Amino acid sequence: MFISIELPDNRAKYWSYTSTMNDGDIYLVFNDHFKNANDGEDDLSKPMVAPKKSVPFLVTISQNGTFVKEAMVSSGDSETYLVPQVTYPISNSEFIIWGIYRKLNKFGLAKIK
Repeated sequence: MFISIELPDNRAKYWSYTSTMNDGDIYLVFNDHFKNANDGEDDLSKPMVAPKKSVPFLVTISQNGTFVKEAMVSSGDSETYLVPQVTYPISNSEFIIWGIYRKLNKFGLAKIK
């Protein structure tokens, strides 16, 4: 499952997401601005206008409707941008995801715990 928007310079792949469901919880993986890792209830979110300032986030939505948003890496830990719309599910808790590091294509295994 994915969603993207049309942009003239082909950045839409970075604005996609992937989702899965496991043990009754829903999981969403998407890129967001690295400064949004510490959003409080009263904080304004930063828009992600450049993939270079993004990190992948995991949102866990529980059965009762509460959710937790957490960065999958610390800002500055990686120069690899994920492309969530290109995933290959292995199970409800594991999937292979595509990333780009400079001009190299990379693939990684993501595990939801």
